[in-house]
Amino acid sequence: MNKTIQAFLTGAFIIGGAKYISIHIGSMWAALLGGLPAGLIAAFFLKNNSFIRKFLNGYFIQTIVMTLIVYCLILPLVFLTKVDINVIAFCALLLWAFVSVLMIKYSSKKTKSKE
Repeated sequence: MNKTIQAFLTGAFIIGGAKYISIHIGSMWAALLGGLPAGLIAAFFLKNNSFIRKFLNGYFIQTIVMTLIVYCLILPLVFLTKVDINVIAFCALLLWAFVSVLMIKYSSKKTKSKE
């Protein structure tokens, strides 16, 4: 089977599986599947070791960013109880995208300056 199709089906299984588990078993169990380190799974589908090394370096940065964003998401959920959770989650997603792009640009400049 084509690696792209395998990767797509793997992602669909994780998302769909988390949804199914949340309905039939419980949300905490769904978080276990939904919280799988997809980046580590994605590394299996990359071209070669060089790509995997670069990918994992970026994944490490994204893990730090994601941890900070989740923390920033929890605080409003605790203190802004009247605000719709989806609005808070959407804002966190936008913040994640913004910070991620900044981190990629910063690390790209840092890598180019070393060369």
